[in-house]
Amino acid sequence: MKSVVCAVFDQCVGEFMSPFVIQTTAAAVRSFSQAVSDSTSGFAQSPRDYALFQLAEFDSETGMFSNLDICQRLIQAVDVVPSGVNHGSS
Repeated sequence: MKSVVCAVFDQCVGEFMSPFVIQTTAAAVRSFSQAVSDSTSGFAQSPRDYALFQLAEFDSETGMFSNLDICQRLIQAVDVVPSGVNHGSS
């Protein structure tokens, strides 16, 4: 079965956080959106600093990773925060 490898990019630090493997990009976006919606999370505190990217695919049958030619941005945290909410100072 093929899964996707995703990671959150922290613009303030200029690096990706640790990658994770998940079934689909839709599931990755849902998980990231839930984390951003948690008002106690760092993502919610500074949503302009974070974006979710797909980095690769993972085949669980072969154990092989297939890198993408270019990392694909899936969603930015600021796109998840409801309008009218403070988007942080960054």
